[in-house]
Amino acid sequence: MSAEDSAKAIARFRSYLELDPTNPRLWINLGDLHHRSGNWSEAAECYQSCLRQEPDHPIARSRLAEVMISRHQFADAEALLSPLVQAATKPEPALLHNFGLALFHQRRFAEAENAFSAAQRAGLQSPQMTGYLVKALHQQGKTGPARELAALWAKMEPTEAVEGYRCLLDFDHGDFNLAHVRAKALLARNPDNPDAATIIAHGLLQDGDVAGADALFAKVERCEPDNTRALVGRSLVAIRGEQHEKAREILERAYALMPDNFGTLVILGWTRIAVNDAAGAEQYFRRALELNRAFSETHGGLAAAFALQGRRDEARREMKLAERLGGSFGAGYADSILTGLDQGQAAGSERFRQRLAELPAQVRFPLQREIERMLTRPPAAPSDPNA
Repeated sequence: MSAEDSAKAIARFRSYLELDPTNPRLWINLGDLHHRSGNWSEAAECYQSCLRQEPDHPIARSRLAEVMISRHQFADAEALLSPLVQAATKPEPALLHNFGLALFHQRRFAEAENAFSAAQRAGLQSPQMTGYLVKALHQQGKTGPARELAALWAKMEPTEAVEGYRCLLDFDHGDFNLAHVRAKALLARNPDNPDAATIIAHGLLQDGDVAGADALFAKVERCEPDNTRALVGRSLVAIRGEQHEKAREILERAYALMPDNFGTLVILGWTRIAVNDAAGAEQYFRRALELNRAFSETHGGLAAAFALQGRRDEARREMKLAERLGGSFGAGYADSILTGLDQGQAAGSERFRQRLAELPAQVRFPLQREIERMLTRPPAAPSDPNA
């Protein structure tokens, strides 16, 4: 509908409401016209007018929730949709889809997965819903099922954006060769695809082409300033150049965009270890544990931070927890520090720092490589490290 036709339709329904102001269907139709025209405030007022007359009107509540989603007021949308989903014996697929959107954008990915899966079982097979289900699975570390579903998504929506996302899935699943092959082919066709550029940049960094990697990461960041992968990539480049304060600043920006990502806090902790700021490292590792206590590298990093401060018992406690969760580089690093302490070298002393610098290459902490390894490791499955 053209803007002119939409304006005429809106005027027509307003005239109808002048004659019949308590007709809920007219308010909903007028709200739909406003919503499609981008008049979100007017649309919300129409649906609210209907609800003032019939507070439990399901269509008005659902439509108002759609406006909330358009406004990115996802918690408000959830509050409107949740009672409708719970009350329905067999919720409509579109209702479940919108409920999933409200949950997904609050980063409640497991619940969003359930909603999208229910919509799919109820018959909804849209590319948009399938894409969101892929992303909900991916965000939970379920890269295997996400890759399988992404193949269907690509058939439903054969675009370069979907193809680029599949590169990220391959990379996060650990299939680096396939990710690189896909990304290289895609980047040849579209040099501006951010996902393909990110994968190629990581490959360049792994091959030692730091300048080339930085140029690609920077290009992605210019196009998408909030691209967290580009920010993390640039932090890795800074770490390669031993610019740890710069890396910290970039990683703080990335963490602000994904505040439930405990892995970023762990990496921030290790950047503090690298500049001998054990107390600062401890704070980052503790914050990471508040989000997830089942990641072995967090306990290993905290063990190292404790060891660097001469807090031996606390360090050994965290080392044991890290080992129960599968082991970690940090626990081994902490063990090396404790050995020095047991030999009478005070933490922070010149002799202690000299000994750390003289550790064999297989024991000495290779910061940038370890961070890159942690970035590509799948998230830990929830468990109780104290069990």
